[in-house]
Amino acid sequence: MAGTMFSPSQGSFAGAKLSASRVVRAGNFYFVSGQAGADPELGIGQGDARAQTFQAFRNVEKALAEVGLTLKDIVKVNVHIDDPRDFVWMNLAMGELFPTNPPARTTVCAKAVIDTKVEVDVIAYKED
Repeated sequence: MAGTMFSPSQGSFAGAKLSASRVVRAGNFYFVSGQAGADPELGIGQGDARAQTFQAFRNVEKALAEVGLTLKDIVKVNVHIDDPRDFVWMNLAMGELFPTNPPARTTVCAKAVIDTKVEVDVIAYKED
């Protein structure tokens, strides 16, 4: 593996271990695997795309905290929404999460593997 597994926990969802590291560090960059807009214990998404965007970032925030980072360290976000009509709701949530100096972002429409409307993966950066 080119990167170093840095997170003390492996990814999991609804009690099942995933075959992906939750966070991988490569140099000063930290790559957080996709986090669905669902409660990881329940495994289901609740609410609209705005609510699920907030939930996805709570999940990202927990993953980043495991390696001593915060949402302020995010430099790039990839957002997957399952319905293009939900873009406006996801975008409103992103504006609230990052009111100033938002990270770079790509948004694509893709059918989620699980029953959610939103999934995000992020890249964070922290100098030693």
